[in-house]
Amino acid sequence: DGDQSEDDEDTFTITPQTSDLSIAKAVSDATPNVGDVVTFTITLSNTGTVVATGVSVQDVVPVGYSNIAAISGTGTETTTNQVDWTGLTVPVGTDTVTLTFDATVEVPT
Repeated sequence: DGDQSEDDEDTFTITPQTSDLSIAKAVSDATPNVGDVVTFTITLSNTGTVVATGVSVQDVVPVGYSNIAAISGTGTETTTNQVDWTGLTVPVGTDTVTLTFDATVEVPT
């Protein structure tokens, strides 16, 4: 009946716990020469209230790069020029996870 003075009534507040992820990608050299090896860095941030678990990241390497190598952590090149990371944990904070890989600059076609 909604009467809070009765013993069969109770109130409570629900506070949702959320993860709020963002991702940024940078390259070590924005103007490389053909044959140079550059490093791509992907950073994850979580502005939510709790750690995010089971996070997956997939990055398609831009056209003009090959020889994907030095993939950080558990990342793998799943198909040509595509790098995947799975099962990541992203703590609350800015730039709390950093993922990297190297690629060779190819001759433009």
